[in-house]
Amino acid sequence: MRFVLPLFGLLALACSGSTPLAHFAVTNSESDPGCSTLADFCLRVTCTVKNDSAIPGQAVIDLQLLDEEGKVTNTQTERLDLGPGDTQTVTHDFKEAKVFGKQAKFACVIR
Repeated sequence: MRFVLPLFGLLALACSGSTPLAHFAVTNSESDPGCSTLADFCLRVTCTVKNDSAIPGQAVIDLQLLDEEGKVTNTQTERLDLGPGDTQTVTHDFKEAKVFGKQAKFACVIR
């Protein structure tokens, strides 16, 4: 059996020039009030990111503080250079969480 690629398919392959991109996943995310003091509530957000592809790349991750309705109120952006299979953890203390107290929520989002 012979596989024949139509002419437009060959042209698309020749013209695309695309290179494969690394793929990243959040493998763990958590929060705790460990950065709180007696006077102010604070939420420490931790996100672990893994490069689950075979090529190196830079992950851009947003650690987000959310209000009670799930709307983003603050964002800390981190850039991580990860090789194939590498994992890295980033942490940020959101002192702004005192506005929401223990109702504060968070998210780890890869762009």
